[in-house]
Amino acid sequence: MVDGCGEILKECGTLMLAEVLEPAIQYAEDGFPIKKNQVMCTERNWDWLSKAPTLKKGVYKI
Repeated sequence: MVDGCGEILKECGTLMLAEVLEPAIQYAEDGFPIKKNQVMCTERNWDWLSKAPTLKKGVYKI
């Protein structure tokens, strides 16, 4: 996906790839706010979610 975006930016864009990806990188590093109903759903399903291998790698900051 990133490679494809890079190619499109080279051909048609006016911004550098780093500028375009900066907001996504920031969210990946720092997290992002979620709504109260998302928190409640996560809490309600935490036992199941916490067993998922991909989530154990640090998707949630607890």
